[in-house]
Amino acid sequence: MLATQLGPSGLGIFGQCTAFLAFIGIPIANGILPAANRYIPANQSIGEYDKVNRWVISTRTIAIGLGILVMIIVVPFAGIISDYLLGSQEYAPLIVLSAIAIPISSFYLTQRALIQSFKQIRIWSFTTLLISLLGLPIVIVLVKRYGLYGAVGQIILTSLIGGILATICFNWYRGKNAESLLLFRWDNQIVAKMGKFGGASLTSAIIFSAVILIIRSLIINHFGNEQAGIYHAVSSISLQYLSIGLFSLSVYWFPHLAGISNHKIVVRELNKFLRISFSIMIPILVVLMTFRTQVIELVYSSSFSAASALLPIQIIGDYFRIIFWIVSASLLPMVMIKQFMGLSISFDIVLLIISGYLLKQSGLPGCILAYAIVNGIWVFITYFMQRHLIGFRFTLPNIRLILSSGTVLCLAYLLSGEEFSIGKFILMVVSLGIWAFVSSTPEERQFIMHPRLLFSRVLDA
Repeated sequence: MLATQLGPSGLGIFGQCTAFLAFIGIPIANGILPAANRYIPANQSIGEYDKVNRWVISTRTIAIGLGILVMIIVVPFAGIISDYLLGSQEYAPLIVLSAIAIPISSFYLTQRALIQSFKQIRIWSFTTLLISLLGLPIVIVLVKRYGLYGAVGQIILTSLIGGILATICFNWYRGKNAESLLLFRWDNQIVAKMGKFGGASLTSAIIFSAVILIIRSLIINHFGNEQAGIYHAVSSISLQYLSIGLFSLSVYWFPHLAGISNHKIVVRELNKFLRISFSIMIPILVVLMTFRTQVIELVYSSSFSAASALLPIQIIGDYFRIIFWIVSASLLPMVMIKQFMGLSISFDIVLLIISGYLLKQSGLPGCILAYAIVNGIWVFITYFMQRHLIGFRFTLPNIRLILSSGTVLCLAYLLSGEEFSIGKFILMVVSLGIWAFVSSTPEERQFIMHPRLLFSRVLDA
């Protein structure tokens, strides 16, 4: 929808606005809220309900208050920011709209994070699905009527609706224990813990977002808004499927790992996390790899056809990223701050250097290739770090899963092309069937052959 209405150039500008919005929202999304996700479930598991109450109120107070402060700081400098990020001060109103969105999106993100902290995954999923459905007509109306300004404005409106919906669901779950939105609290002890724990996540996120902003700015300044739009199309598709098979699972796994101190159990859970994520992600990646041209034209338009040549490189990079991200997923929940910081910051620095070099040498394909290269390197770095820290090892079924997944992705690339054909579709389905058989365990094959066993286990759980 956005691609059709805005075109490659407009989508490039919108992508830079959303990247800026993510950057200025980092202190909340990656500083305050991860600390709440760590300490609320930890306190609840030992029956410290008064501390849980204090954390809920303090998290809301600090997150929304900080969002308002960031908005006040950004608005006066909208022209300067627009000139640097978008190449012209004519887009300053878009920066102002992005700043206004910060406190409202902070409200929405905070309420969702609190639902996550209580491990209410069904409620979290319900609110996510409902706001996605409600947001679609809002996007269509505002973008058709107001173009770029409507695209940024819909973030404000959907965040407000999402925040209200999440509040209703959270209060329903908490019942008589629900903390009122009108309660405000500054707790020095909680702020100190937020600073210590959230500071690591915050610093990492700031550097990563700054790197992405710099890369986007380099593309805009050297290759124009149209190429930035192509880059945004590729990265947006990547973000969508990673949200399905990786980040959505972390909603459960992050607070779950926070309550585990035994290294052997952590290793077991990380292997389980990887197995579930790959089982979801690989079929999606294979379909995207095989029919990338058709997917780009369907999701965007023929104006974005250049993105189809870049998507295979992005998919390979995401294949490595899933492994790297999951293997390192226990660092923050286990409060291994130094190791987390070293791993994430070094990744960002190397990504910026290699992206800048390859962007200059090869243009946009070089930039996407840099992402794949760095993620591939960090798989090995993360594996050996975790092997030293917690004795991590891939299980034999997971080694088979990783290797067979890489193989089926390569086959999907060989199958891909400009034209859709039934033969190609059949070969893709057969290759996925072979992958499922080779990578699965005997127990998992029983579930595939007899789905009732799976449903009965889910219902029992």
